[in-house]
Amino acid sequence: MERLSLTNDTDRASKDWLNRLEVELSLSKERQAELTEQWEHEKTFMTRLQSIKEEIDRVNLEIQQAEREYDLNRATELKYESLNTLQRQLEASEKELSEYEVWKRALLMAVLSIDQHSWVNFYGNIGKTLLTLV
Repeated sequence: MERLSLTNDTDRASKDWLNRLEVELSLSKERQAELTEQWEHEKTFMTRLQSIKEEIDRVNLEIQQAEREYDLNRATELKYESLNTLQRQLEASEKELSEYEVWKRALLMAVLSIDQHSWVNFYGNIGKTLLTLV
């Protein structure tokens, strides 16, 4: 809304403000795209984990059913082949997720560190400016 009202103004201050708004809007859109991509990535991890867990539950039910029906060959096949494969997949996916979370946490700490330094520099410069004025 503010952008629309500034497009009709012709003075220099309005044009500068409009340029700042355009830059801020483009940065916000870029940030939104990054966050959406991150969310999709995390959603894919969670969906994969959930589907593997559901498959493990299904195989466990099949094992129980095969044991009840005395189909021990089928029960053994499911228990030592299918179930082991699924458990390895689950462990690999959980490891991948934990590595991603560690990376994300390290990235967050790096960004916070940079932000903290910029704030310290900003307020440090304000303090120097105030001291020179006094």
